[in-house]
Amino acid sequence: ADEASLLLSVVSYVFNVTSAPQHYRQGMGAYAKLTGRDASRSLGTMSMEDEDVDSHLLSDLTDDQWEELFNWVDKYQEKYPVVGRLVDWKPGVSIKAIN
Repeated sequence: ADEASLLLSVVSYVFNVTSAPQHYRQGMGAYAKLTGRDASRSLGTMSMEDEDVDSHLLSDLTDDQWEELFNWVDKYQEKYPVVGRLVDWKPGVSIKAIN
């Protein structure tokens, strides 16, 4: 990935979102705060508050928030290539619990 690549992670899957700078480029997009980090909590809770943007924690999500998060996962899988996995992801839940 070159310097211009825009990446974000959802449930540890790293997506290349460079094709949508209008959403993800700093200073341009509504989701720019999520670029370069795991966006799972923000997407699940629909919150762009710093404490949610900065957190990997998912153990306190409600069933509705899990459903919201997995709707986002589906959207990302349809639109953007997966380029890797986040190795230091610490959601506070096991991968088995969310699959």
